[in-house]
Amino acid sequence: MNERSAFWQGVFLCKTCFFIDQIYRDFPIMLTGGQVSFILLVKNTNGRKDDIMRVCMIGGSGHSHTILGQLDHPDIFPLEICGCCRGFEGEALGGAMKTLLQDRGMDIPQFSSYGEMLDRADPELVVVDGLFAHHGPMSVEALNRGIHVYAEKPVATTLEGLSLLRRAAERGNARLGAMLTTRYEAPFYTARKLIREGAIGRIRLVQAQKSYRLGQRPAFFGDRQQFGGLIPWVSIYMIDMILWLTGKKCKRVYASHNADDNRGNGDLEMVALCSMELEDHILATVTTDYYRPDDAPTHGDDRIRIVGTEGILEIMKDTLTLIDGEGCREMPLDTPPDLFGDFLRHIRDELPTGGVGGLDGLYSSYVSLMLRQSADEGRLFDLSAP
Repeated sequence: MNERSAFWQGVFLCKTCFFIDQIYRDFPIMLTGGQVSFILLVKNTNGRKDDIMRVCMIGGSGHSHTILGQLDHPDIFPLEICGCCRGFEGEALGGAMKTLLQDRGMDIPQFSSYGEMLDRADPELVVVDGLFAHHGPMSVEALNRGIHVYAEKPVATTLEGLSLLRRAAERGNARLGAMLTTRYEAPFYTARKLIREGAIGRIRLVQAQKSYRLGQRPAFFGDRQQFGGLIPWVSIYMIDMILWLTGKKCKRVYASHNADDNRGNGDLEMVALCSMELEDHILATVTTDYYRPDDAPTHGDDRIRIVGTEGILEIMKDTLTLIDGEGCREMPLDTPPDLFGDFLRHIRDELPTGGVGGLDGLYSSYVSLMLRQSADEGRLFDLSAP
């Protein structure tokens, strides 16, 4: 190679590497044999380095523990926890943060704020599980940086915040996933499969229930502005389940709730009744309460009844019953995939996460927030209007 060719090749390499550096990170330079060679560490199309997903955690007030299965037994790709921070001042360690920091004694860098953590830890994915009112803004910040987000529901506590989150999720390549755990429980997962196979014909009615022990709740549960409300926090599970099982959108909603006898928990609603009319004239209701006795055998009592033209599916006490022309029988349960693993698979395979009942939880959050507004204002809302 003559000196002139070597000079222009060097210019080309320098300009190319400078461009890549502006997009990603600094790169090391190695001099060998009088020529300039470059060792580049860049992100691949899925945002991973060396097939390891770098993960940061914000808070532990909800269901961040759902990442532990993939951390212990990765079947998509290995995870590296590269940083964590509390979701808000005074937050007690919980979820995956408590498990990893205290129970397992892992040496994970801890940061004073999520902004500092995103700046310094350089994650490809962030787990958002702090103050409920902060889920939306924190998720928007990460998505705008090109970082995948696995967020506790509700993914936003206001319609304005939800709109900002939707735009951030649709604008870039980073994916949004929501911790909608009920979809990945065997009875509900199996029910959806049976419905899709036509086991109960055309769905006409869905009745669902969420009943929880109140127990000792964090102080922010008593502040609507921080908590968001019973419907977006608890009722959303069954709202999402109805949308997921039917595959239909919501046309009209009406709801009621109240905070009577809430044991001094400020604004915290204790009961809610949600009514929905879906496409194809499907009627659905969700009842939610925090009155389950403290000495009840389980923390929660989830039930759902799906009425079709050819049969009925009922879920209660972790069992699935089918009633049809052949009689009444308990159905064998399929094994669902891991929730967080399914989200990672969508990232790896570049699958869409949106749509009705989509992994992103945006539509379920929208319906939940409109039901909360209906309960606040005591009026029916038409969601089919443009």
